[in-house]
Amino acid sequence: IEERISGTLKRLVSGLHTLGYSFMGSILALMLLGILQLILFFTICRAVFGVVVFTSVWSYMVIFAYLLSVISISLFLSSILRTPSQLQAGAPVLALLMGFVGGCFWNFVEMPKSLKALSLLTPQGWTLEGINSLLVNLLAPGSAIKSIMVLFAVSLILLPLSYIIIKRHVAT
Repeated sequence: IEERISGTLKRLVSGLHTLGYSFMGSILALMLLGILQLILFFTICRAVFGVVVFTSVWSYMVIFAYLLSVISISLFLSSILRTPSQLQAGAPVLALLMGFVGGCFWNFVEMPKSLKALSLLTPQGWTLEGINSLLVNLLAPGSAIKSIMVLFAVSLILLPLSYIIIKRHVAT
């Protein structure tokens, strides 16, 4: 939003594919920061509490897909909202709402089926579904793969859509 308001995006389109490079750079920077936060969290859990959070490659794949989907939602929000104030007011509310509906604030395993179905409207719900299925049966990653596919689908829809919206904003 700040780049759009300050005219940075208009200057970027003057170069060959520079808007796309900037968009990809934003995605990679957000992904790198998310991965660093995960590494820090996993390291603290292991060093301080002696807990290994995940032991399966599938669990890390679910978390990676979740991180990419959250980034795509963030970029989508920043592409449709007009002012930083709108983003600052809306993003925390959306994050809390999605976290609550997604099952982050209650026991996901014992959740009623109606609430579990509702939770699958959020990336958090799909992430918890995938990780919990791996905790139950590590040797059958089918549900985790399904979660990964849904989370990547969200990213494959929202990232190009965000780019198209940003490109249209710059053109006008």
